[in-house]
Amino acid sequence: MPIFVVAAVGRQVEGDNFLHVVEAAFKTASAAESYVVEKGKVQIQTLPTQHGDVECAVQRVIFPVEVSE
Repeated sequence: MPIFVVAAVGRQVEGDNFLHVVEAAFKTASAAESYVVEKGKVQIQTLPTQHGDVECAVQRVIFPVEVSE
């Protein structure tokens, strides 16, 4: 049974770091797509890190993941 994971992948605005944050998971691709449309596919956003918040150019992507019992 697949689930659809939405991740925010960002490149630091002032720096060379790349960050990713798993934001949500859904049972259907259409629900994941609706979430991405609602949140915005590409934008400037602050992402949390262990060293503090980092401003990034963010793109949201959907990964289908097979779940096993």
